[in-house]
Amino acid sequence: GSLDGADYTISNLNVDANHNFVGLFGYSTGTLKNIKLENANVTGLSYTGSLVGYNTGAIENIEVTGGKITGTDRTGGITGEQQGNATNCIAKIDVEGKTYVGGMFGVKGNTTILCYATGNVKSTGDNIGGLIGSSSGTIEKCYATGNIESTANTVGGLIGNPNGIIRDSYA
Repeated sequence: GSLDGADYTISNLNVDANHNFVGLFGYSTGTLKNIKLENANVTGLSYTGSLVGYNTGAIENIEVTGGKITGTDRTGGITGEQQGNATNCIAKIDVEGKTYVGGMFGVKGNTTILCYATGNVKSTGDNIGGLIGSSSGTIEKCYATGNIESTANTVGGLIGNPNGIIRDSYA
């Protein structure tokens, strides 16, 4: 299925779970669009994000402002792992995790267009990025401006481990 949030805002989302696949949604295969989250505080293990822990569907017009996401592996400001396309997404949230950690996505495949992240990212493991921890898709017209704090080897202002195409993007 899919969810159109009609640009309504969900405020003060608090999820504290000692599980994998944590967020407003734990796991999704549908399209999620026109959703705003304000002051989201989400804590989980692997696959942790404010909107969804793991998503194979597209996301469009998502905005996350304020709060903090904390996870272990595959942790991101919007999704822990996003395999579907992402268009016009904004992540202004702090993110902390161990490996595959990004200001917007921990791991990302497919296409990302017109997206940006401004939150701080903190990690002790590899594959850490201001926008995406590890990417295998096309990144176009995106940027990241948050501070990155990590002791890892694979760290990038935009993408920690880029394995795809990057166009007109910066950090």
